[in-house]
Amino acid sequence: MVYTTNFASCPASFLTSLPMFRASNLLSGVFCLMAAQSLLAADPVDFNRDVRRILSNNCYQCHGPDEKQRQAGLRLDTRQGATAELDGGIAIVPRKPD
Repeated sequence: MVYTTNFASCPASFLTSLPMFRASNLLSGVFCLMAAQSLLAADPVDFNRDVRRILSNNCYQCHGPDEKQRQAGLRLDTRQGATAELDGGIAIVPRKPD
């Protein structure tokens, strides 16, 4: 089924606002694309800004500075401890997010 509009029967105010409606849709689309581009072009990951907070909230209780509480000998609150080899593996490999 095809719907058609008979613009002759539309009020004059609608016909004069039609170009503005199209322009506002176009501007909305442009702004959405700009917002998406800014999200994709976000700053690179910074350890102190992005990672340390996650480790502090989730990992330091068991893998922090308290030697008596530390589990598996893994210390994540220092670079040396986080990148040390333990049992043939390394918890955090710098510049390798995978």
